[in-house]
Amino acid sequence: MTIDGEVGDEGLSEQYHVTFDPKSESGSDAVIASVAEATGTDPDELEPVESVVDPIIFDALIRRRRRPIRLSFVYHEHHVTVDTGGEIWIRNSETADQSEFECSFDADESPSHGVVRAIATVKGVEPTGVDPLYDFIDPDALNAMFDGTTGTSERDIRVSFRIDDLEIEVSGDRRITVRPTTAVA
Repeated sequence: MTIDGEVGDEGLSEQYHVTFDPKSESGSDAVIASVAEATGTDPDELEPVESVVDPIIFDALIRRRRRPIRLSFVYHEHHVTVDTGGEIWIRNSETADQSEFECSFDADESPSHGVVRAIATVKGVEPTGVDPLYDFIDPDALNAMFDGTTGTSERDIRVSFRIDDLEIEVSGDRRITVRPTTAVA
């Protein structure tokens, strides 16, 4: 792992950046180790990562390298973003910003359908005019992340990925945020 940032700052006012090899390291294990190191907390004292995100689904999404995907969630009171390129950013959860276009998807609507609808709205086209979602992210895995059957709390889970010039973020509270792509905050 490669580390940038101050180690051992429980408040973590600045961003903490770590890289790992998703081909040889589990993304969920890398998150636990990185948050522990960033906050100066013993890994055994952290809440189980399973209480926030299903590690099997999480690791499968991170290993998938067809297109860049970012997953974000709040863990140990910190905003954690992990991408398929093997980078982890950790910030105090209070510094996470939300802006641009936001909408929500209904309880009877899958997250993947909500994403297509949100992209269509932003681009001003019909949903059939949006590129197939599976070209960018596995829609079944995205839906499974938020299906409520994993026993985890989905409230603080966020899955982010890029489609063309847009960054899409799906939140466990049924929100979809669409923003122009920029460098990671």
